[in-house]
Amino acid sequence: MLSFCANTILAQGCSDAGVCTIGDFYAQRIAAAKKAIPKNELDILFTYGTHGRYERFYQPQLNYRRIRKNGSFIEIRLPLSIARNTALDASSSGIGDMTATYNNKFNLNKNHSVKYSLGLRISLSSANKKDSKSDYSYPMSLQTGLGTTDLLAAASYDINKYISVGTGVQVPFLQYNKNVIPVDLFSMPIVTANDYHRQPDALLKLTGHYQWKKLKLNGGALAIFHLGNDYYNLGSSRYILRGSNGTTLNWNIEPSYAISKKCTISIPYAEPFKTRSNIPDGLARSRILSPKVTWGF
Repeated sequence: MLSFCANTILAQGCSDAGVCTIGDFYAQRIAAAKKAIPKNELDILFTYGTHGRYERFYQPQLNYRRIRKNGSFIEIRLPLSIARNTALDASSSGIGDMTATYNNKFNLNKNHSVKYSLGLRISLSSANKKDSKSDYSYPMSLQTGLGTTDLLAAASYDINKYISVGTGVQVPFLQYNKNVIPVDLFSMPIVTANDYHRQPDALLKLTGHYQWKKLKLNGGALAIFHLGNDYYNLGSSRYILRGSNGTTLNWNIEPSYAISKKCTISIPYAEPFKTRSNIPDGLARSRILSPKVTWGF
């Protein structure tokens, strides 16, 4: 097995491969306030993200939830991903990775319960988009998907009405990423590494909640642990991306306002304050802003 320090894919920022945001139990909170549970909820959101001076990310997305009377729900998320790198004068767009989850809770006692989510993040691409004049793929930051199918599992617990804690894991179990990069092994010619492989992620988060009339404020800190170094295949060995394991720490805030009993607007914002030295999966962000409208029917 060969081990090298990647010198072409250094990145820092907020990394969310999916497990950080699954399980939108806001439907249950709205239901508790209205004393009635909607059968359906639809989110329309637009995410704007940046990384450094040159990378910009745009992601319109639809989230649909089918809600049962007990508050459990199935959620489908479908994004359109648009990425641009002005330094490379390159851009790409396409359907992003779809997420499907089942979300419910089990009661510990009369006053306390654990909310949980189980599901999949399914990439619809092999992450191998490239310029027609090149033999190599665009970097992962310009790909529309991760090229994997991942198992998602998350749980959260409300310590009281103001504070909740959560944890989760994301495990890629189908890897069909065909991304291809050049690797300089300090010899000629430059060789090719392919089939990028991602390692699992785990998370811990602490969230505060406050509500005043129709205004609600959620915010807190989130730690994402990448549980190993990612790698490319390099013939009979591996090109290990040193520094791609480790921890990213983010803070986030989400003010929301109930326009009516059926419609809510919110503006989530997040950015990191500590990052891994290498985030080769293309999920690095310096900041993220995601205006969202939620409609129950």
